[in-house]
Amino acid sequence: MNLQRDILGLALICLTIVLLSLAGLAWAFVTALAFTIDGLLLILICLMMGSTFSLMLLWLTKSAGWFARQPSPAKNPAAAAAPAENPVNPSAREGK
Repeated sequence: MNLQRDILGLALICLTIVLLSLAGLAWAFVTALAFTIDGLLLILICLMMGSTFSLMLLWLTKSAGWFARQPSPAKNPAAAAAPAENPVNPSAREGK
């Protein structure tokens, strides 16, 4: 149980940093700071931090199995369950 708790704590930290980065981006555009050198540096830092922690969050959730891929069901379950009419026998030789 400690492992799941640790993973959840790391995920919350990553999510917090991503949300703060998004807030920093919004702040730069709302206050018209985006058109100065300081604003450009703020935008670049927010993008860097947000992307780094987003990738960390993605990797963390994949390794924890939170977004595991579910097997897709067959399109026609009756056809998948029915045996083939002429099964191929690899040991049979043609022409004999």
